[in-house]
Amino acid sequence: MQHEAGQTIEAQIEYGYRLLCGRFPSKRTVALLRDQFTNAFDRFLNHPESVDALLNVGEYPRDATLDPNRTAALALVVNTMMNLDEVYSKR
Repeated sequence: MQHEAGQTIEAQIEYGYRLLCGRFPSKRTVALLRDQFTNAFDRFLNHPESVDALLNVGEYPRDATLDPNRTAALALVVNTMMNLDEVYSKR
């Protein structure tokens, strides 16, 4: 997502949301997810051990060219998006 969507967090949120939901998010949704990203990013800056704990999980190594704090914060945002009703149910 970070490579494909551009440099701004808003563009990355819109890209991920569109892939998951099949539509563009509202401005309010982008703002809420951006706030979540900002809070998580600040928390990860103050607790670098949490970044390592999150990003060392999984089968594939992390991309060393990406900022680990930003990647960890964006992972939490993506987790939130994946748990939205729009992602797993059709009304």
